[in-house]
Amino acid sequence: MPNGPLTPLGRQLRSVLISLRRSQSQLEAPQRHASGAATAAAAAYQQEEGAVADAGRATSSQYRPWFGEETGTETDHKLEASTDSRKGRPSRAQINRRARVDRISEALSGAGHTKVLPAWHSSPRVKPDLSHMNPRSPTRWANYKNTTARHQDDPIPELAQAREPKLSRLLATYIHYREIGQHLLEADWTSNFQPTPQDDVLLKTKGLTVEDLDSWASLVAMPDSLEAAAVLQEHIKRKGAASVPLFLVSFMLRRKTITASALRILIRAASQVLEHQTSSSAESLPGDAIFLVYVRLVRHARQVWPASLASATELLLRFLPRIANSGQQMSSKQLEQSTFQLNKAMRLIAMPVANEPYKSSGSQEAAIVNVLRFMTEHEPPFGINREGYRAVIQVQLAQPKTTRDRQWAELKALSWPPWKVDRTAMDADFTRESHGLSRAVQTLFRMYEAGYGPQGWERVASVYSGWDHDLTPTIQRRAVGDGRFHSGAALWVARIEVTRTAQEAWACYEACEKEGFQSHHDVLFAIIQKLDYEEERLAGGGTRIRAERNTNEPGLLPGDMREVEPLPPSTHLYTYTTRPPPSVHEFYEQLQLGGVALGGRCLEFIVTRADSLRQGVAYLHESNAGHFNAGTLLAPDSTYDLSAVPVRLFASFLELCSRFSKVPLSRALPAALSGAFRPTHLSGVLEGRKLTSDHALIHAIDLLRRRRPAYRPAWNAVLQSLGRESSLGNLWRLVYTSSSTENLELPAGEEDVWRGAIVAYRLTRRVLSLMRETNLDLDVDGFLALCYATENMALGCFLILRQHQFEHLAGVEPKVGGDPQSYVGQAIKLLRTSSSISLRLKSDFEVLVGEDSSRSQSLLELPRLLHVPNPATLHAYIRTLGWLADYQGLLDTLRWMVEFEAELGEKRAVDRNGEVVMRRAIIAVRVFLERAWLPEEDVCRSEGSEDNGDGAGRLSQCIYRLSTPAPTEVIDEAIQLVGSVDDWGGWPTDQEVEGYCDNERFKHFWPGGHHQRP
Repeated sequence: MPNGPLTPLGRQLRSVLISLRRSQSQLEAPQRHASGAATAAAAAYQQEEGAVADAGRATSSQYRPWFGEETGTETDHKLEASTDSRKGRPSRAQINRRARVDRISEALSGAGHTKVLPAWHSSPRVKPDLSHMNPRSPTRWANYKNTTARHQDDPIPELAQAREPKLSRLLATYIHYREIGQHLLEADWTSNFQPTPQDDVLLKTKGLTVEDLDSWASLVAMPDSLEAAAVLQEHIKRKGAASVPLFLVSFMLRRKTITASALRILIRAASQVLEHQTSSSAESLPGDAIFLVYVRLVRHARQVWPASLASATELLLRFLPRIANSGQQMSSKQLEQSTFQLNKAMRLIAMPVANEPYKSSGSQEAAIVNVLRFMTEHEPPFGINREGYRAVIQVQLAQPKTTRDRQWAELKALSWPPWKVDRTAMDADFTRESHGLSRAVQTLFRMYEAGYGPQGWERVASVYSGWDHDLTPTIQRRAVGDGRFHSGAALWVARIEVTRTAQEAWACYEACEKEGFQSHHDVLFAIIQKLDYEEERLAGGGTRIRAERNTNEPGLLPGDMREVEPLPPSTHLYTYTTRPPPSVHEFYEQLQLGGVALGGRCLEFIVTRADSLRQGVAYLHESNAGHFNAGTLLAPDSTYDLSAVPVRLFASFLELCSRFSKVPLSRALPAALSGAFRPTHLSGVLEGRKLTSDHALIHAIDLLRRRRPAYRPAWNAVLQSLGRESSLGNLWRLVYTSSSTENLELPAGEEDVWRGAIVAYRLTRRVLSLMRETNLDLDVDGFLALCYATENMALGCFLILRQHQFEHLAGVEPKVGGDPQSYVGQAIKLLRTSSSISLRLKSDFEVLVGEDSSRSQSLLELPRLLHVPNPATLHAYIRTLGWLADYQGLLDTLRWMVEFEAELGEKRAVDRNGEVVMRRAIIAVRVFLERAWLPEEDVCRSEGSEDNGDGAGRLSQCIYRLSTPAPTEVIDEAIQLVGSVDDWGGWPTDQEVEGYCDNERFKHFWPGGHHQRP
């Protein structure tokens, strides 16, 4: 006990408290998400727990009121009465088929740990649970739904008390007991918990103790996935892999989201547990148990760490049933099971990843190659079924064109269909068989040769591969295959997406109208994208894309980019259409007149890409009126439940608000929504300030604060807006002048932008703190936005203080002292603490890349980094450290880049202009180490300044530190590090430095604010 042993009076009081009935809300908590048969099964399970406890504890009846209002005897009589009319008592297998109760999840739900529950626990199940369903059954999901509906009202008979104990049930029981101790008595139940005789035998047989149960209960209840994974890792290190059952690792992987750092620990823990259980047991683990862990690992890998797909696949291939790995003769049943699992594994690998699906196709290909190698080297070889072939094709569709593919694509006519046109006699050697068949088409042919005829999915894949099913050519286009390949309109979606111009796409849509698919949401999404990209092209100059492709980017061909091409130079090459392609808004109005309401991806896209804030809100209101009240997103309070809004649509609205942050919300609402929005002053957005919700960006941050979504694009949309220079001027006015939005739309001057950068940085850090409270880490996009916000802040502070120094030298007294909240005082405060700001940024970078410190202890070959930053992110990170004058940080970054050059080189290879941007990052290192953009008189002016305690002295010290170049030894080491990597091109030349400094960012430092250097 934490406060000493119980007295006799205390023991009597505890007995009385335990016997008290709990409130109805507490009684219903464990069954909050159960209904029908599931509820009945949960009640039977709870009754069973009380019966099992009776066998080992004399006072176990004291806990029975926690499970329900009825006493155990009353419930027993009812159950007995319900089974008297039956011919016999149903078996345990029959009861399990009627309804399944996840004991651990129900225990955690009753204890209030809802954040760690699987996604399906709080919502209707939308896919089968492979924990107890046969994955090889083609009708598993239909059978489950039919059985559940048929037995929904069946009474559940009493379960037999004498049965084999299970560790999962024992863990759930322990969670129940611990919850009672914490909420009723606040007693030390770890020392008082006594397992039943059967459970005690089970624990001793497994070499486990109650202490292990307590550790398991603690880690499954931790809301932070990384903290829970770290506790599991420490437990394995302290007591060995034998102290962790496989179901515990599997249950932790059932969480809806986990971080990449946690996933790396769980992959390593799963390999250690499987290694112990397969090596210490006479028989191998069931293949389904190993495969279930793999399924959950791959799901999280696709979400947060695609580079680990090959490592997770290695785990499956290593720990499949031992007889499959040993090369012994397999029975037909074992061969069938392993064949199904391996083909299903390829299917899971090929599913689209959450971020950068095209750039991650290399990781998917490596994982699938490992599976194929394992299948062919096994004796007898495993066969590839239709699902396996489709997985291979799906990955090939997402990969860039090969050299032969590009040669073939360059010969296609500008008219439609794009037949090959020979430009020289040598082009006749490029035939369809030698150059016109992509790797995906060749795999399709191998699939047909194996006896799998073409179906709808294969026809769609063939269109993306460059050939329609009638053998007319199309444009080979990179595609990420998903469930849309199976929809009835998928073929028309593919035909629209493989077009090059908006005219070709519109002609295809008109043909689709004749087939009756014109209102299908996938078709609408495809044509809306084409129309929007045409508007974007026209806004950028009309012929910009083709000019860039023919000059600066010779490797960029139609199908390699989302943008559309301009019309052919000659009208006889045009594609005929009965009416010209409309704009997106015109097309939307046509759909409205036809009674077609947009939803799903279509609505998300047009809201995000709207031309104005008013237009985007109108789309939201008009198209989604039947699904939820649009006022939900506009009310600046908790009147509405934000979770009713689909999370992707929620993110689209946040991005809309972030794009038009200069427009007050109250002026952008349609008349129908004018009463739904009431501007208020928000005190929870920025500490010490009350900001008005009429500011669109402030309203977006408040929505994030209230909902806390686990969907990262919602957070990144706001972070990216805070890092854009166009959002800064009106932020300063909002914070430092008044809470009114009357002057938000006024043009912002340079000083407004500098001051707004300080506000944007504070808001960025506020958003990051909200993300951490939601257990979300920054991804590459979020970190890039953080670098932009920090760079803007450092540059703004530098320019503010530099301007005030000039005013001081000119005899104008700057307002340095006085109000500490003034923008000058804020700038001095931030720059004097720039070392801590730089330290926080470097800490965020370390979390992002996640260097593996336990690599030598791993049984699997895991990637060394969680995220490999692309050249643009490295460039922004180097610039930010440079503006903060963190020379040691720049040197450490160069050392890190040299150490992980292999990973950085692979990343550059898949990025457009990766080599160019990487060279720019190297040039930035020299520019910021040498402070090459500053006139020499700037350093001399600040040199020798002393801090006498007044504002002017502090100002001069800050400017001197930011203007002083790096020490000579730091620059010399940087030269050596850059020269050690041949691909970096050596130390930047003076011409490269001068060209880099001829940039908008540096113009303020030259006399008169011009680009010309003195």
